Formats: sequence, structure tokens, C-alpha cells
Amino acid sequence: MLKFSPVHFRYIILCVFFLSSNLLAQKKIFVSTDGDDAAPGTSQKPVKSLQKALDLAKSYSQDSVRIIVGSGDYYLSQPILLDKSFARTEKNRIVIMGNESNPPTFYGGQKLKARLDKKSGYWIISRTGSKSFTQMLSRNGKQKLISSLPSQGYFKIINPERTETFISTKAEKELAKKIESFSPAEMANIYGVFNIQWSNIIRLLSHYDAKNRRLQFNGPNFGPWYSLKDKQTEYRLINVPVLDEGRWYNADHQTVIYRPEKGETIENSTFIVPEVDKLIEFTGDTSTKITNITLSNICIEQFGKALGRQGFEPSQSAVSVDAVLTLENASKISLKNLVVQNIQTHAVWIKDNCDYISISNNNFNSLAAGAIKVGNEQAPPKNMASSNILITDNVIKNGGLFYTCAAAVNLLNARDCRVLHNDISDFFYTGISVGWVWGYGESVTKNNEIAYNHIYHLGKGVLDDLAGVYTLGISDGTVIHHNIVHDINSKEYGGWGFYTDEGSSNIRIINNLAYNCSDAGFHQHYGRNNLIENNIFAWNGKAAVEASRVEDHNSFNFNNNILVMRNNDFTGRNWQHIKKKMKGNVYFSSQIKSLEGSRFSSGDANSVIMDPKLRADGFVLQPANTEIFSATDFKPIDFRNVGTRK
Repeated sequence: MLKFSPVHFRYIILCVFFLSSNLLAQKKIFVSTDGDDAAPGTSQKPVKSLQKALDLAKSYSQDSVRIIVGSGDYYLSQPILLDKSFARTEKNRIVIMGNESNPPTFYGGQKLKARLDKKSGYWIISRTGSKSFTQMLSRNGKQKLISSLPSQGYFKIINPERTETFISTKAEKELAKKIESFSPAEMANIYGVFNIQWSNIIRLLSHYDAKNRRLQFNGPNFGPWYSLKDKQTEYRLINVPVLDEGRWYNADHQTVIYRPEKGETIENSTFIVPEVDKLIEFTGDTSTKITNITLSNICIEQFGKALGRQGFEPSQSAVSVDAVLTLENASKISLKNLVVQNIQTHAVWIKDNCDYISISNNNFNSLAAGAIKVGNEQAPPKNMASSNILITDNVIKNGGLFYTCAAAVNLLNARDCRVLHNDISDFFYTGISVGWVWGYGESVTKNNEIAYNHIYHLGKGVLDDLAGVYTLGISDGTVIHHNIVHDINSKEYGGWGFYTDEGSSNIRIINNLAYNCSDAGFHQHYGRNNLIENNIFAWNGKAAVEASRVEDHNSFNFNNNILVMRNNDFTGRNWQHIKKKMKGNVYFSSQIKSLEGSRFSSGDANSVIMDPKLRADGFVLQPANTEIFSATDFKPIDFRNVGTRK
């Protein structure tokens, strides 16, 4: 029998007292689609809007507050702004939460009905008061594609011209016939979307020369590292007045024309168009951060700033594009169990001077750009760089739908961040990008961990110079481990598993797997003192590993890796000329006979030929030949926790 002293009893009584006090101190505010913003926010008399609930929460400055958002649909007309007056502590934290099993949905637009155009049979959707085109339209919750020529795929440019003020291409004959049937008003609203190397351009059609079949798109010149290649560079026209079933276009800023699919009726159809740029802006200031707020169990749809008539100029990773949830001068903010989909921008942007932000267990889907970016293009002072950001257990898929160059996750100028256990797929560019300094200049990006992520189906043959995990600049203390990357496909070059680009230095890439990449499992453009160790690079297209720029220093150490190819092209580019240290690597292909005199094993101490007998278990490849662990220094890799832990 347990015996308690008087001291123990006093301790228990104190614990019960403090626990009871905390529960009593917690305030609850209820939000309902049937509520009234003049109500007090009780369970019996809920408020109608989240904004009103937050206003009420401010009055409970000493208490923790739980805002309980009832199931249903909420239509916003403006963003919610949380400023430094929402600086809280753990004791008086604000939690905004929906029903986990039936979460509420916030829409950045209003429900719209269509009317029938009897002449064409198309439906007309009016957007009263709108001042911009939309990129997205949903019918009864299902996303519908904007019209395009061609309706699938791309044209190739013909005899391109590029000047300081425009780019142009000759149109194919069939395309020219369609363009010549358009009215001047229709032609004025057409955009051209060009995929150029690792970025894209979106510009309004400025002029059409029918005699020479030339399309002209006005805009400033762009960097010489981007090029327009005759009969190679691909483009398409969007927002064209040629509609397949289920497609639509902007006739003007306030009118959308939709061609219904078979079986759809106008009476049973409701449309939503994004009209509000953001759901929430978490914005403190440099002296007083906004702190201790949780947002959970919420669906977020049809938000995001629309593309303007100025279009979109080349921007690596679509870094210039905004987001629907933004944080600046913020700390201890948690975004969890959210569904963010059908949006016209990035989903989340953590700007400068943020720390201890958690983004976990969310589902990001159907994104015009990417899911999460951290930091700004311009590096801040060291003490203002965002840090200690946790991005974990998120499903991130179907991105870059409008800005094809968007990375799924982008750590720009940020330190001490962890990107863990995410499932990233179906983007046209890179999965995870780390760093924003080209070359060996000073970088605030350091001590980041990229681990246990499953990254796959990227590139899709649309862009070049991309990877599952991509790095830039000096990144002391950064480690990339236990990631599985596969099925990365570029258009012409540069579909890599892991890619240390310009100046990448002092990075450890260990215990990873990369397979079925169109170019190689690993590529280094240039950098110094990186460690590539105990990885598996299997069945990649052009080579197992590649390196480009020869420099007068140690570029990397390459140790104890397994390289498996279908032929003997284990290394590509300038691998044999790169200054590096190699030892203990394992090579295998069905054609390999000897390592003697081979360029790929030159300087590779204790390298061997051995069949690891890689076997697939789902998306994981592991050596079935266990002798490899005793005959070499390659160590077993535990991939069991790769991907989300749900």
C-alpha cells in the first residue's frame, strides 16, 4: 500500500489547485455559420466570423483562449490581420481550432451562380467589383482548368526573337488560324506561358502579326542565363476563347465564361473564384513579436493574389510570389492539421524575424506555386534571420500548377530549421531548396536539417536544372540524411536526386537513397568540403553521380556509397578532374568487369565491385546481399520512418 506524507498531500493539493485554476482561466469563444457577430461568443450564442472571435479574444488578455470554429463554410471578403497586440505567452495562448473529423472550410471568395448564354450554350459567371483576372475556378468544390492552346502539352517556339522590350515566336499554322479568328478584345486577354530552363515567364500577348504569323509578348529583358531555343523551348497560350468541356476563360476582369461538362446543370452548380489574397497575416514588429497562437483543423481554399496584367518574369523557385498565410516578426506560431488547396500563390510564407514556428501534419494540394517558403530574397541582418522553423509530417503535392518553377519547400535565408518526414510529389521543379547565395559569399543559411522526406515525381519533363533536394551557398552545419528521392525527370538536363549548386559548402549528405532520376543521383555544380557518404544511387539515367566545375580546392569527400547502373556510366561530366577524396565505394552493373584503369574509380581507395542485390519494398530499395555490410564499410540505412508518420 502506498503511503503519503503530509508534504506529499500538500503537493497534490497544490497541483490540483493550479490545474483547476488553469482550466477555469481558459476562455472559450464559439464561431458558427449560424452565429451573430453581435453575440457574446458562447456555445449557445456563437459569433459568425473568425475576425470577431479574435477581437473578443483580445479582451481576455490574461487568460488562455480557445476559439472553436464550427463545421461549415465561411466566405471571407478580406484577410484577417493579427498584429503585435496578439503577443501572448504560453499561459494565455490563443488556439483557433475546428472539428478534427469535420473541419470548417474558409473560402477566399463568395459563392457565385452562372447564367446561360443561349447562343453559345456556355455559362456566364459574373464577378461584380473584381479588378483582376482569376487563375482558378471551382465548381461544387472541384477545380476546373483554365483554357489553353494546346489543351494538353505545349507548342515549341519557332524562330524566336528576344530584345530589351519583348520576346516573340512564329506560330504554327493551326495555331495561327485559331488566333486569327479571335476578336481584338479576346486577343488582348491572352497570356503566353514559356518554360525556360529552371523558370517560367507569363506575359500578355501584346501583338499578333498575321502576315508573318508572329506572336509578340512585351516585357523587360531577363538574365542571359535564360535562353529561348528554337524548336526546343516550350510554351502555351492560356485564357483563350477556345473551350473544351469543363474549361473556362476570363472574358474581362468581371466575367468568366465556362463550358459545362456533360451532365452538369446550371441549377445545381455553384462556383467560387479567389477574390481575397490571404486568410491570415501574422505580423508583429521588430520590438514586439506576435506570439503563441495555434491554428488547427481548418480547410483553406480559393485564396491568393491573382496574376496581374504585368505577368510574371523569371524567378527561381517562384520566390517573388506571395502566400495565403504569412508570418513576419512572429514566434511560437503553430499551423497544424490544415488542408490548404486550390490557391493561386504559395501556401505559407515565413518572412524575416520569425522563430519557433511549427508547420505540421498539414495537407497542401493543388497549388499555383509552392507550399512553404522561409525567409526573403534579400538576406537580413544575422539577428533578423528566421530560425528554428519545424516543417514536419506534411503531405505536399500537385504544385507549380501556374508558376511551374515553384519549389515545394524553400529555405531562402534561414538557419536552424528542420524539414522532416514530409511527403512531397508532383511538382515541376525542386522538392526542397536550401540557401539563397550563389557562390562563396557570406550566408545566414546554416545548421539546417533535411531528413526522412519522401520526394518523388518531380520535373515531369517540363523544366531543367532541378533536384529532389537542392542547395546553394555556404551552409555550415547543414545535414541531409535519410531521404528517399526517386522519379525526377528534367526536360533536357539536370534531373538529379541531390544537387549541391553554386558555392554549396560544408554540407553533409549521408544515408540517403536516390533512384530513377533522369540525370544522376548526385550532382555538384561547384562547392567545397561537402561530405557524400553512405548513400545509395541506383538506376539513374545518365550517370550515378556527376560534377561540373573544376576548382583548386577539395570539392567533396565521397565515401562508402553504393552506385548501381544498368551500364558502366557511373560518373559523368568532369568527375575525374574534380579535386575530391574517395574511398570505400561499391560499384555494380551487369556489364562491369573490373575497376582497373576506370575513370570512375580513379583515386577511390578500397573500392569494390559487388552486387548489392537491391530489392524494393514499396518505394524503399535496400541491399538484399547482407555480405556487403561485412565486406565493405557501407552501413545499413534505416528507412522505416521516411515520409509522414500518420
